[in-house]
Amino acid sequence: MPVLCAGLPSSGSTWLFNVVAELLRGAAGAAPADLTTVPAVTTNATVAQFFADSMNDFPELEELPDYLVVKTHVVARSLRLLWRVAGGSLLITVREPRDAVASLMLRFGFPFDVALKSVEDSGACLVGLASHGNPLILRYQDRFMDREETIAAVARHLGVKVSTTVAMKIFHSLSREAVAAKIEELTEQGIFGPDATPERFDPQTHWHPNHLGNGETGKYQNVLSPRQQALVTLGTSEFCRAFGYSVEPPPGANKRRPSLGVVTTGSEPVMDVSPVNSDSLDWRDQIFAALKAAEIEQVGYVPDAGHARLIELIEADPAIRGVPLTTEEEGIALAAGAWLGGQRAALLMQSSGVGNCINMLSLAKSCRFPLVMLVTMRGEWAEFNPWQVAMGSKTQAALELMDVLVYRVEEPADAAETVAAALDIAFNGSIATAVLLSQRLIGAKRWVK
Repeated sequence: MPVLCAGLPSSGSTWLFNVVAELLRGAAGAAPADLTTVPAVTTNATVAQFFADSMNDFPELEELPDYLVVKTHVVARSLRLLWRVAGGSLLITVREPRDAVASLMLRFGFPFDVALKSVEDSGACLVGLASHGNPLILRYQDRFMDREETIAAVARHLGVKVSTTVAMKIFHSLSREAVAAKIEELTEQGIFGPDATPERFDPQTHWHPNHLGNGETGKYQNVLSPRQQALVTLGTSEFCRAFGYSVEPPPGANKRRPSLGVVTTGSEPVMDVSPVNSDSLDWRDQIFAALKAAEIEQVGYVPDAGHARLIELIEADPAIRGVPLTTEEEGIALAAGAWLGGQRAALLMQSSGVGNCINMLSLAKSCRFPLVMLVTMRGEWAEFNPWQVAMGSKTQAALELMDVLVYRVEEPADAAETVAAALDIAFNGSIATAVLLSQRLIGAKRWVK
């Protein structure tokens, strides 16, 4: 029977992996509450534990064990199919993605781009896995690995019963001090090879040299540059939405230890795995992350309700200078000056303001400096004001007549990716681009007295 311990890199998945294996070995033969989902564990159950992202990574086994406990970060289709067909258990560990990237860089010496890809790929996989069955989700920031009650929560999810003595033995055997001693012992035994480099690991426990971090939450703020932070947020946006992580710095980072979320049923603690809020990362926040990733340092804007959230984020960020404009065409001159001064700029406007920019767009066309305009649309979906229709219906055509490359966004999921594409081509090709954010996307405006 396969049991998957899937986790974001540096999220405590190795600790959980070893807890699960020891619980199954130490179980006293009790059947779970729901025999239709998890088979009863028999006394003296045999357990094989190893790391694998696909069935091709499985080791050669002399005998077929009762349980396969598999630690994984990116589950290939073959392993996912085996788990689903066999009806195995699923446990997931997650962490703030920026902290996960920073931890890989600090502990294992990963370059930023390698650490980012590792976290991006794993995050995307975990989103898909979490949609199947009823996984137990453990959050690194809750310090689950330092809490005795986590053992009971994991045992309950697996459908096993262990004595208090066995549970406490497992907990203490995987304390920070015990794991550090185990890694030192493995090093002395030569398990990690003569050089004991970070990528080496013990095949059974999967402990690495330098495996233990300091457990700090919010460490990314001292490790990643603002641009790197934005790239992580942009690349893991679906993961953040699915598991409730925000693009904002965690409140009280390094000052407060959040609750594990353990409730009590009778005398047995059970971890609360209620659904997380999936609306924590708005598409406007994702656009802001794209601007940060592109190293935008100046943003000109004419105040607009459609851009209100984005303007709020810009004005709150000390690394970006928000510049209120009296007319939209001033923003084109702002972008030209920023480029001449060695900085990157973007321009926010409403479609009605595009008409004010036509003559000034000749500056961008003649001088060929990068120009990125984010345009909230009016005069289309459910418009109440007929005065907005004339310019709204001709916005794209007017821009294209001035040789502006125009993109259009209709769905929230496409917003950040489209803005990032416009930023890339503008600054790589020194051309003018515009992203039209449809009225259906931003919501119809209503007339109120």
